[in-house]
Amino acid sequence: MRFILAVLFAAASPLRAGVLEGKVLVSGSIPKLKIHKAYNPYGYASGDKPAAPVAERPKHLLVYLENVSGNFKPAEKAPVLGQKDKQFTEDIIPVISGGKVEITNQDTVFHHIRSSTKPWAFNLSKKGPGESVSVAFAPTKAEKGGVVPIYCDIHSGMRAHVVVLENPYYCILPEAGGKFTIKNVPPGTYTLNAFHPTLKFEPIKVSVGKASKPLTLTMIGEK
Repeated sequence: MRFILAVLFAAASPLRAGVLEGKVLVSGSIPKLKIHKAYNPYGYASGDKPAAPVAERPKHLLVYLENVSGNFKPAEKAPVLGQKDKQFTEDIIPVISGGKVEITNQDTVFHHIRSSTKPWAFNLSKKGPGESVSVAFAPTKAEKGGVVPIYCDIHSGMRAHVVVLENPYYCILPEAGGKFTIKNVPPGTYTLNAFHPTLKFEPIKVSVGKASKPLTLTMIGEK
C-alpha cells in the first residue's frame, strides 16, 4: 500500500486578521473514483449505447471552515450542475446549507440523476435534453452539512459531489493542490476541514486573528 500525503500549511497573521492562507501539497498519484452500479430500466436509445465505464480521476479539492458563528444565507443564484458528453460539468459544487443546485441536462441524450444520501436523497427520474430541475439542500436538526454524492442511473461513469456547507468560508483548488486564501473570516478558533473523494483526512483546529505556527492537514490515499 502506498500512502498519499497532502500537507496543508496555514497561518493567520496578526497583520492580516480575518484572512486564512495556506498551501496544499499532494504527493504521489491520486486514486481514481470507483465505478458505481447504474440501474437503467429504460434501455438505450440510438446514439446512447453505453461505452465501457470510465473511472474518473477527481479534479478538485475543497478546503473549508466549520463552526463559524452566524447565520449565513445561500447565494441568490443557484450553481448549475450540468450533464454534457455523458459526464457532469462539475465534480465538486459547494452550496450553503438551505441553498439549491440547478441540475440541467445540457447533453444530447437522456440522464437519470439521483442521490441516496440522507437527508438530501433525491431522484429526478429520466430527463431529456434541455430539462432542468432545482434541488434544495435544506438543513435538518441532525445534519446541517455534509457530502452528497450524485450519480446518473443510465451512465455509470458519471459522478459529482455537492458539499453542503454551514458558511461561505471555503476555497476550491485543483486536484494537484496549491495556494489558497479564505478572506473576511471573523476572529476565532475553528475547525479547518477538506474534501476530496478518494483521500482520507483528519480535520484540524486553526485560530484566525492570532499569530500561529503553520498547521498541517494530512490526507491519506491508496496506490
